[in-house]
Amino acid sequence: PFTIGSLTYTIISGTNNVKVKKKQNENLNDIHVVIPDSVTNGSNTYYTVTEIENQAFQHSSNMSGVTIPNTVTTIGEYAFENAGNNKTEFVVNMGSGVKTIKTGAFKNCQKLKYIRIPSTCTSIGERAFEDCQSLVEMHIPNPDCTLGAYAFAKCRNLQAVTLPNNITSIPEGLLMNCDNNLREIIIPDRVTSIGSQAFAQVHD
Repeated sequence: PFTIGSLTYTIISGTNNVKVKKKQNENLNDIHVVIPDSVTNGSNTYYTVTEIENQAFQHSSNMSGVTIPNTVTTIGEYAFENAGNNKTEFVVNMGSGVKTIKTGAFKNCQKLKYIRIPSTCTSIGERAFEDCQSLVEMHIPNPDCTLGAYAFAKCRNLQAVTLPNNITSIPEGLLMNCDNNLREIIIPDRVTSIGSQAFAQVHD
């Protein structure tokens, strides 16, 4: 691994790609982290940033936001769990190349209000946005994107949700306890099964 500024990069074996996380013991106070699309470790070799590591920015409650480059395809497990919770708003600018948002990636980001899921995204993991209590809307443009259980549970300020057009089942607990402001859920025509507690405590 090598460190540049507040970020540490690890080369992915057999490639010219790297994954990124915050430097150890870095508090990121009032910082909007801009992840570069490529870096060099001082040699003439440039590495493309393609992954955000598991737990990369976990518990960074004072960071104000993050800009994710178009080169990143994977956001790791619990990568931003609890991030930005001491701020007025946690701003996420997600690049257009993200394919996979893993388990708990943005769990409990209570100041995350808006996020644009790119059309490249094919997988949103379990509990990926659970307990994002300020999140207002969730639009998933890729018709073939898969959704994990409890992906948007306890997002109490969600007002509108658009699900992927081609899903045939709604996962367990998907929108459980989204109970304050949810006005519209567009359920695709192909849905034939709805998991346990998928809409529990969703009130009209």
